[in-house]
Amino acid sequence: MAKDILAKTLDEAFRLNINCINLNCKQPGEKTIFHKVKQWGSFGSGTSMVRSRFVKGLRFSEVFEHGYGEDADFGMKLRKAGCDIIYHPLLEIKHLKAPVGGFRKKLGSGVGKG
Repeated sequence: MAKDILAKTLDEAFRLNINCINLNCKQPGEKTIFHKVKQWGSFGSGTSMVRSRFVKGLRFSEVFEHGYGEDADFGMKLRKAGCDIIYHPLLEIKHLKAPVGGFRKKLGSGVGKG
């Protein structure tokens, strides 16, 4: 995993003339599954670089908080705005797992109670 990952990601985005590049995000010991640059059916909010013109005015929907689908929803909004999402296997970053699954609030902090 490169120290200059931001520079390399920008270089590749410009070289490939793409508007959104999704990096290969792996946990330690995990192996790469897809080995070619390709159109990506997913979107990772912490693993992507997107041209700012596509994200202006877009928001994550809090409907998906404490569930799954927030990234997929945002990816669909990007695609609707005309932004294609491209996966690049050679641009790797380490996946750091949050102790609460990446959520903004800990489960049990009043969510779903009422």
